[in-house]
Amino acid sequence: MDQSYLRTITGNIQGIYPLSNQCKIPFLKDMASTVNANIMAFAESHLHPGIIDSEVHIAGYCVHRSDRKNRSHGGVIIYIDEYLPCTKVTSYSNEHCSALMVNISKLNAVFILVYRPPNCPSNAFREVVAAMEEHIKELESQTSDVTILGDFNFPFIRWPGSEIQTGSTSTEQEQARLLLSFTDQLFMEQVVLKPTRKNNILDLIFCNNLESILHCDIEPTKLSVHNLIHVTMNYQCYSLQTVTNEFIPTLAQLDYSKADWNQLNQRFGQIKWSEMLTSENTSSENTSTDLELFIQELERICVEMIPKKLSRRTKHHIPRIRRILMRKRSKLVKKLTSINTKKGQYEKILKSIYAIEDELKTSYESDRQRQEQEAVDKIKANPKFFYKYVAKFSKTRTTVGPLINNDKECITDPGEIAEILNKQYKSVFSVPRKDKIIRDPTTFFDEDIIDPQMSDVMFNTEDILNAINKLSAQSTAGPDGFPAILLNSVGIP
Repeated sequence: MDQSYLRTITGNIQGIYPLSNQCKIPFLKDMASTVNANIMAFAESHLHPGIIDSEVHIAGYCVHRSDRKNRSHGGVIIYIDEYLPCTKVTSYSNEHCSALMVNISKLNAVFILVYRPPNCPSNAFREVVAAMEEHIKELESQTSDVTILGDFNFPFIRWPGSEIQTGSTSTEQEQARLLLSFTDQLFMEQVVLKPTRKNNILDLIFCNNLESILHCDIEPTKLSVHNLIHVTMNYQCYSLQTVTNEFIPTLAQLDYSKADWNQLNQRFGQIKWSEMLTSENTSSENTSTDLELFIQELERICVEMIPKKLSRRTKHHIPRIRRILMRKRSKLVKKLTSINTKKGQYEKILKSIYAIEDELKTSYESDRQRQEQEAVDKIKANPKFFYKYVAKFSKTRTTVGPLINNDKECITDPGEIAEILNKQYKSVFSVPRKDKIIRDPTTFFDEDIIDPQMSDVMFNTEDILNAINKLSAQSTAGPDGFPAILLNSVGIP
């Protein structure tokens, strides 16, 4: 399958961040990376204001949520690829239902996620339908593709055909007719035709453009009693992400926390620096040459003896062991959804899938414990490491852009983004009055202004060493990438 197609994962997650199982977020990270998901939309997020966005953040995605008001459970959450900028996000929630409506102008598409609980009062669901209708009416383009997905809890509707069967209350049938009437007005079709919980189709996907849906696959998971739905959509996404070749100085690429400083000092002590740096002339040109030679030799030795940092990735990187497990799981899911799979084989494959998910859960738990212990162990030696780990759960690190320009075009080029931000920054300043501009400070100010002159500043080797010793080992390097920890830990005779 062409990797450029838009991939969406949706379903009822039954709590995305429960205290009893905080492995759902890392599992979804790995799954999203494995299938290259662009959008993840989940009903029953079970979030509340006490859980902040950074706790449920997934690297490379923007998170939007609508928590249920005044009651626990319920709620919806959407993760959208950060290179798919949303031009408008509308959320709605009452004590029963929740909805999120997201416009993605780059795709000329609207995605609406809804959760309707069982035994929902008619007026509560009617408010959600009204909110969806109002959002769609306000679309700039009436030709936009509209996709409505979520858990509606209408097990008595027969698909395909949208036939309302008996065995439900009149209130529930009224709400089902309201949903079908609303989707019929928009010429929408429902594309989920396999059970999503036991033998019932509870999680639905409506779209007004059937050509936008290429595949719709159901897969079981232990994350929830509901199955997950993987949807491959006919939107080209390969050109949305722009890779920026950022220059990183050689010394800034190294992981100094893994350096053996004793061996480094021994290696530096073996070099005859006075012979290497032979310039007796103290002119600026010769001094610059010596400095370049010094840094080159320093970089050469450091690169040999200090490992590089792990490469920074926008999307989540899966460790090798978990990557193998996720691939095995994907293969088993494909077998499970095969038409030729017999009942006995189905149960056997399902148990294997659940066993792999148990292994993944154990891996996530041990990995988190290891990270926490490592952060605690480094509180004294490297407090910056500890606070950086804690900050991951207290604030979300986001990138600048993409941005939408005045022509409604998606801008991903860093230079163009900087120009847009510069224009916005300059636009808030007023133009100074010409008659108030100081043209001659000597006549404007009463005090005599003496031409500033800089006298010679005298310092010696001891002064430089004292200044270096005052530097914090965790100080951020300058533009040259020369880290403070290297200055502090290496003694070069």
